[in-house]
Amino acid sequence: MKNVFRSSTFIDRIETSLRQGEATVYLKDGNIYQYSNVSRRAIVNLSVNENLSLGFWFNTNCAQSNRAVLVNKSWETPWLTKQELDEDYSNIIDEDLQDLVNEYNEEYAQVNAY
Repeated sequence: MKNVFRSSTFIDRIETSLRQGEATVYLKDGNIYQYSNVSRRAIVNLSVNENLSLGFWFNTNCAQSNRAVLVNKSWETPWLTKQELDEDYSNIIDEDLQDLVNEYNEEYAQVNAY
């Protein structure tokens, strides 16, 4: 899979697979669209032509294409952004990590005590 990043107000990035003729489009609002049977010529054009708009490419070769097939769409990102992770879950992760470290230290102390 090849990631294509460009400045876009709508699309975060597009992952393409030339061999399989697939494209996964990550929108900035968190939605993810996966397409199969995407034109391989269009995938090469996206990779080579750095001035090509991601939104234009997506609309032409995926969303409004008679050829491409929508395989999957996700309305929420399956992972958290670093900012969300830092804001919401840093305390939980730190506590869990500390518990795990303490558990390993206790086991290590018991094994080495004999």
